[in-house]
Amino acid sequence: MRKAISFASAAAAAALLLAGCGGSNGGEGKDGQQSAQPTSSAGQNTDAPGGGNVDSAALQGGWTTDALHADKGLLILAIAKDTVLLTGKNSCSGKLKADAQPVTLDLTCTKGNNDHAKGTVKSLNGKELTIAWASGKEDTFTKSEMPSGMPTDMPEGMPTDLGGVDG
Repeated sequence: MRKAISFASAAAAAALLLAGCGGSNGGEGKDGQQSAQPTSSAGQNTDAPGGGNVDSAALQGGWTTDALHADKGLLILAIAKDTVLLTGKNSCSGKLKADAQPVTLDLTCTKGNNDHAKGTVKSLNGKELTIAWASGKEDTFTKSEMPSGMPTDMPEGMPTDLGGVDG
């Protein structure tokens, strides 16, 4: 039971951070498959094998890996505009470089573990995002849906820098 609570708490925290920045089902057909034509409309998912031509709006929101606990590989990725937060056994924060081809993540991680410090978008297909990390690791994330009843506006004056994070 504790694992489910940990996941739910972490997912709720990431969702709260992203309130108002979630994605939509854009570009998906009725069977949940990505439509044949990529799109670049805000909030729409873009098919981008190799990470090329990814619209940063399609990356906005919350993403999770399949694991149920950080010890088993759970990662929660939150992207809001150009700010990125990645949490699991380690926490990383930094910037999304949407103008780079392929799109890159430049993060600073705690605990001296830089496995997820530098990454590139390998592919974005529907609700599935794959990031290849400079460490040689690769993670596949699934788009998270915003839980009902969550706030949709961010409070004024929220910090954007975690400060004190050692790389």
